[in-house]
Amino acid sequence: RVVDTRGYIAADLHQHVAQSIDASATIRGRIVSNVAEGLEAVVSTDHNFINDFGPEIQALGLSSVLFAMSGDEVSTDASDPPVGHFNVFPLAQQPAQPRNGALEFRNLSPARIFALAAERGAPIVQVNHPRSGHNNGYFDLVGFNPATGTGGPLFDPSFDAVEIWNGRRQDFVPAVLADLFALLRRGIIVTATGNS
Repeated sequence: RVVDTRGYIAADLHQHVAQSIDASATIRGRIVSNVAEGLEAVVSTDHNFINDFGPEIQALGLSSVLFAMSGDEVSTDASDPPVGHFNVFPLAQQPAQPRNGALEFRNLSPARIFALAAERGAPIVQVNHPRSGHNNGYFDLVGFNPATGTGGPLFDPSFDAVEIWNGRRQDFVPAVLADLFALLRRGIIVTATGNS
């Protein structure tokens, strides 16, 4: 290590493996790369699918250096209207259910998705890549205005975190920082995250 991180945990709260259409990594490969990068806590968040990295971490003998939670990237692209992508975690797998028990998402409002996450016992909702455009960026889709800190009728501020840094799209950072400060000015306290 080149930086003293005592008192902190290096975490990545937005990770995909092969069950997501936009990733090809295996669970084992993702775990090994996480450990090599010095991560200490990760959340598996495949699109509308719940994975559990825990058994593979244990099989690799890495439980002392990497902690994992299961989650779900609730991706509403196929909804009418789409309202964004949201990581909800931790969520236990339900192997007897479709998609290992991932949340229902089709044609639901953000408020309903956030309520379903709470009902399932997932205390954390993170808005992913909120300025990624009108196909999956929550703030774009609901007309969030950083000047006023308000959005259109579908905007619901009942989330816990906003992904400021998304490894794939760093060009969104300035706009999402402006959104974060708009929320804070309104007294809506959320955590800023950075993920791969």
